[in-house]
Amino acid sequence: MAVALFVYLSIAADNFLTVLNLRNVASQSAILGIMACAATLLIVAGNFDLSVGAMFAASAIVTVRVVENHPLILGIAAGMLTGMLLGTVNGVIVTKFGVNSFIATLASSLVMGGVILVVTGGRTSNTTNVDFITLSARQFLGLDLMTWVFIGWVVLLGYLLARTIYGRYMYAAGGNALAAQLSGVSVTGIRMATFVISGLGAAIAGILSASQSGSVPVTAGSNLVLISIAAVVVGGTSIRGGDGAVWRTVVGVLFLALIENGFNLLDLDPLYGNIVYGSIILIAAAIDVQARRSG
Repeated sequence: MAVALFVYLSIAADNFLTVLNLRNVASQSAILGIMACAATLLIVAGNFDLSVGAMFAASAIVTVRVVENHPLILGIAAGMLTGMLLGTVNGVIVTKFGVNSFIATLASSLVMGGVILVVTGGRTSNTTNVDFITLSARQFLGLDLMTWVFIGWVVLLGYLLARTIYGRYMYAAGGNALAAQLSGVSVTGIRMATFVISGLGAAIAGILSASQSGSVPVTAGSNLVLISIAAVVVGGTSIRGGDGAVWRTVVGVLFLALIENGFNLLDLDPLYGNIVYGSIILIAAAIDVQARRSG
């Protein structure tokens, strides 16, 4: 579908195959892509994380507040640590207390959102740190830093899932947790690690997003929760766990980005965007179910 859409837009939109537009598509895919790639590992291992939007906002808010009066590197480290700590909390709730990941992360999302409202008073958090505000737009070899971070994240997680023993354990944990446990795999440890990675991915995405404007509204990231899961599903990763790949998620992310780009280039009413997204997700989910039954 992604290839067909690419070909269609190449023909239908005169300015689609321009270097500037393709760079914009890559850059605009970065935030969603970073979160979706992290979600891939989590879903492969058999869990969901509905709190990534709240972790996105919390990490970004911590970062902009720290960089306002401290060095840039310290603010970035604080934001990333925030995401990892929140991810660890989710992991403990799910793996140690046995709470369903859907319920646990939905509840933790509400708690985090409430804490954010209390701490910020419902106001947008801002910074005037020039180094931070220009961070994501810095160029290297024709691409901005945001795109390079996305590429590096894809390579790192792709290698971890496809080429390491930990990746094989993730597949085992999501495919048949009991069999994996009996085979000596620490299902608890593997799933805990995927929640930490999910938190880190949300933090990196949040920091990069905040650096685009130097501000973080309290609702930041809320629209990315379900879309990031959708990108994983559209890419062909099974929502039941035990099957999937990071490269597939990248295809899903780019496919959704091309749809948005096509709406802009062809001057289509964006109100129809959700209808298109929802239809694609349903089709992808149906294909996954049929593949499971036939397999």
